[in-house]
Amino acid sequence: KRAETIFSLGYSYFVEKEYKKSLSKFEKVQHLESPYQYASSYYAGYIYFKNGDYDKAISAFEKAAENETYAPVVPFMIVNIYYHQNEYDKVIEYGSEVIASKKKVSNKNAIILLVGTCYFTKDDYPNTLKYLKPYVKGRKSSVGAKYRVGYAAFKQNEYDFAETQFKLLANDKDSLGQASAYYLGHCYLKHQNNQFAKNSFKVSSSVSFNKEIQANSIFNLAKLQYEDKQFGQA
Repeated sequence: KRAETIFSLGYSYFVEKEYKKSLSKFEKVQHLESPYQYASSYYAGYIYFKNGDYDKAISAFEKAAENETYAPVVPFMIVNIYYHQNEYDKVIEYGSEVIASKKKVSNKNAIILLVGTCYFTKDDYPNTLKYLKPYVKGRKSSVGAKYRVGYAAFKQNEYDFAETQFKLLANDKDSLGQASAYYLGHCYLKHQNNQFAKNSFKVSSSVSFNKEIQANSIFNLAKLQYEDKQFGQA
């Protein structure tokens, strides 16, 4: 009864977003043998995570995961913590185990995204494609996910797939749009479509978010225009 009273008070504070008061109540119930122990651990873990106290958050979530109600939702929270800590190897190790397991897991697609993103950060393009290629297919995904999977495909010489992703972003007026137009131009070159390549390099040369890409785009555009002129004279 005591645990129930303290938990109820803590939860009411939580709903009102008075997290400091709420946490003090959940911490008390965490250490009491009661049906509210696991719920208190989960909510305490959430507040620790929000406060950036990641080690305490992981411990609390692991305790909550001992209960079948919270076991499905804890893996995403732990993967998210590792990602916030820039612990990319831990994201990959823990996340890939969760994805491969047959257990019911909430937010599995978000875990797939984080694992694929971490592989991209490590320049591991085959594994980036392994996770992000299925993720972006048939789903409304973020601009970042489309760019990463497109770039990984480009690096793995999968130019058709890279082209489909870069086309979705190439007209965006931002740094990823500029980069996408540039690499789209190179995809067109691989397919010997010089006219489309010129159009893409014109786009990526017209903005200056990335000066190096802009300079390379101007060079590639001039080169193609020169080759066209030589071919016309021949």
